[in-house]
Amino acid sequence: LKADYTEAKTQLSLLEKALSTGVVRVLENIPILSKMTLEQSIILANRIQVEDYRPGQIIFHMGAMGQTFYVIEAGEVEVLAPDMGGQPSGVINRLGPGDFFGEIALLRAIPRTATIRATRPTRLLAISREDFENVVQKYPSIAHTLAETSGLRLLRDRQIGRRSDLDRYYDPGYIAELTHQTEVTVVMGDIHGSTYLTNAIGPELMVAFLDEYLLRMSTIIVQAGGAMDKSLGDSVMGVFGNFPGRHKDSKTTSANSALLAALKMREAYRLLRDEWKRESPEFGQTGMGIGVSTGKVKTGTVGPEATMVGPAVNLSSKLSKLAINGRTESEIYTDGRTHELIGNAYRTEPISLDYTRKKVGVDLEAFRIVQRR
Repeated sequence: LKADYTEAKTQLSLLEKALSTGVVRVLENIPILSKMTLEQSIILANRIQVEDYRPGQIIFHMGAMGQTFYVIEAGEVEVLAPDMGGQPSGVINRLGPGDFFGEIALLRAIPRTATIRATRPTRLLAISREDFENVVQKYPSIAHTLAETSGLRLLRDRQIGRRSDLDRYYDPGYIAELTHQTEVTVVMGDIHGSTYLTNAIGPELMVAFLDEYLLRMSTIIVQAGGAMDKSLGDSVMGVFGNFPGRHKDSKTTSANSALLAALKMREAYRLLRDEWKRESPEFGQTGMGIGVSTGKVKTGTVGPEATMVGPAVNLSSKLSKLAINGRTESEIYTDGRTHELIGNAYRTEPISLDYTRKKVGVDLEAFRIVQRR
């Protein structure tokens, strides 16, 4: 304790308060906070707020900006996945005492990826990012530990085969319907510089980044009316068709919906990259290429899983590799058919055949999307 009597009394009061509530023991059992020292845990425990929720009450909605990390002291909550229109739908998980959610909010202000609702009288221990950052100013190592252990937990969860949140976006029924369409529009996203980034930051942090990246991109595609195909590594693919209730029965509308999704994906990647630059400046050396192509697709088998194949898929993949302004720029490229369908809704620039031949090995009619008119 401090030599000064008043300061000593204050410290003793904080210590007694933290230990009497049992919060310190709760923090010790949370993997992402378990490496904190006793002193750090006590300081953080004294900033925790207690929040009570009644059955059916929403703790937060999907899409809301995350500001708070929660630990369940008593009761139960359910995690709701969005439906194809982005509204809360099926229950994908239930959490009880000792479980926690929203930990990434302590590191970065990102949109919530699911809706959380209390199923019975529930008491939560809440830690705001503002309070957490005040503690981090005194103990900077806490933020590093949180990022490290969060990445390791994501990696471990994958290794033991826990179902990824991404699975809820995969709609095999919609995928099957798309194969009967005369034309569909495919959106393919690819991270430029991912090999460099993995070597620079290590696989654990890369896994955490890719989980967040894929979930954000998948959410955008589904909310725009597209169907998610299986993602592979740092590539993510969405397919847009023409169905009542999803789009008006018009190829132009489907192509425009795909382009709107691509624009949101580009902006989302720029924001995500800036957020993760706090973890490592190496994230600034990456960009995202987004290819948009219109044509016929069918269901094929790649490895053990069914997936979409066809000229539109191949072409969108090639387009996503283009980087006319360098790999750190995030750009959108379309083929000639998509360019025809979107009309004058976007300002575009043609890409020279010499460049596409050099970049992807074929003469490819391609256009760069500059902005929406």
